[in-house]
Amino acid sequence: KIKNYCNRDKLFVDGVWVEKRRSALEQVAARRICADSISFSEFCIQYNALLEQEGIPYDPNLYIDDENKRARAARLMDRRFILWTLNETMRYYDIDSRDYTELLDALQLDMYENIELSTAKFMKEYPDIMKKYDIRNQNELHNLLRKIVDEGSFHGFQCGRMPHVEFGTFDRDSAIWELIVNNAPISVQDLCAM
Repeated sequence: KIKNYCNRDKLFVDGVWVEKRRSALEQVAARRICADSISFSEFCIQYNALLEQEGIPYDPNLYIDDENKRARAARLMDRRFILWTLNETMRYYDIDSRDYTELLDALQLDMYENIELSTAKFMKEYPDIMKKYDIRNQNELHNLLRKIVDEGSFHGFQCGRMPHVEFGTFDRDSAIWELIVNNAPISVQDLCAM
């Protein structure tokens, strides 16, 4: 009786008692469904199937349907157990359970000023640390940095559009023009490589 009373506002899903809220159910579902990258659309289908499998009757406050799908995507994008990438793919990653000191030390974010970088640069330069932290691509790294590094720290760090990060103020057009002037004549391929 005490156990039933304590769990009166909870649901038993996937072997654990979970608050009767969509956000809590999404975390349990993501842990089970998203061990590997999955599209958000596929996650919605499997999430609803999990609730049906667990015998939870349809409730618009718990299930994901067409009316709340966009809002759920926006919320999941910012959750600290999801790494979100381009094309609305996601993967379960328990951000708060890890220590990122070694990752941030390896990336040396404090040495960059007034520059914009692609996180692909970090993926190429530090493959061992990426493997250690199970970061699989530059978009996951971008999303992780956005969630663990405070905006404005490290000389004005900001996350731009995926997969770019910015430090301080940077004028891309001026930087490209300077590359062209300093290296002219230059082919498009060589300019892109630089």
